[in-house]
Formats: sequence, C-alpha cells, structure tokens
Amino acid sequence: MYWSDLRTSLKRTVAPTVEPVTVSSLKAQSRIGDVDDENQIASEWLAGCREMVEGDARVALCTQTWTLQFDQFPCDVIEVPIWPLASVSSVSYVDTNGATQTWASSNYIVNTANKPGRLTLAYNANWPVARLQENSITVTFVAGFGVAADVPQIYKQAIRLLGAECFISREAVGSLNDEQLTNYRAWIARGMWTGGYK
Repeated sequence: MYWSDLRTSLKRTVAPTVEPVTVSSLKAQSRIGDVDDENQIASEWLAGCREMVEGDARVALCTQTWTLQFDQFPCDVIEVPIWPLASVSSVSYVDTNGATQTWASSNYIVNTANKPGRLTLAYNANWPVARLQENSITVTFVAGFGVAADVPQIYKQAIRLLGAECFISREAVGSLNDEQLTNYRAWIARGMWTGGYK
C-alpha cells in the first residue's frame, strides 16, 4: 500500500516552551504602551494566536514533539505532515507477536530538507513486518524552526496582526469578519505550506 492510501493520526506530545512573539512586541504592534496589567491576557492571546497561525499555515514554529501513527508500513516512503521536520526521534512498531519494537535508525534515511519531510529506506533495507492492527506503527519526531529567533518574520507578523485584533475586539461575539482578517490572511497566504513537494 502506498503512503497516500494510509490512514494516519497525529498528536503533539511536547508543546513548545517559548512563543515566537514576545508580549512587548505584541503591545507595540497594538500601540498599548507599557501597561503591565495586560501582560497575562496578552501571553494567553499569543499562545492562541500562535496555534491559529500554525494551523492555518500548516507549520510548526518553535520546537515541539509529535507522534505520527498508522496501521502498516507503506511500500514507498513515510511523509511527515508537520513542516518543517527537524529530526526523527524513533520509529517503533508492534510486531506479529504483539511486542513493541524500536526500529534501528540505520534502516532509514530522514530527509528534513524536503517539503514534506520524509523517511525513506536505507540501501538494502526493508520495512519490518508489523502486526495488522490500528496504529501499530509510531513515528516520534521533532518539528519547528527552532527557538523564537529562528522563526521567519512572516509568521511572527501574522501572530502580531492577529494578537492586535484580540486587543481591539476582545469583547467581540462570534468570529472575526473578513475585513478584520484581511491583513492576517495576506501574511498567512505567503507563509502557508500547501502540502505539496518542494
């Protein structure tokens, strides 16, 4: 079975420990000034805005850990749907006896430069035989550009624009309208990963 035919599931197991945009940067964008009693709510907005940007642009910004699970090994490659892929921590699977095995990293090649990142077989290696059951294979991987300083400005600006709108429309009921999101969407469109190859 080819990778494109497999059903997969994703779960973030370790969230980023830093935000790519600081509270002071958001307050400057929002023209709030040095008002410390807004810091807590601004921090919460930044986390929410970062998650929205990551979801809309289909990227991971600061370093975070994920698991990718699927039912059987493909006959071609394993594609990692969160970009950019930084590294693969492990590939584990349930063998035919029901025991969980960790597959040696010498059996596969990790391509972090590709969009999407992917795993391919090393020379003369073959995919192991896994038990035919749901989520029998788990790929644990690290994604993200790195620390806050490594995150491209295009994503930071999208977070600032969205965060500034939170200050302006903090009591708004319902979703933000198209006019409010025009600038945000323009920045996201430039930084979005469409899922294609590059």
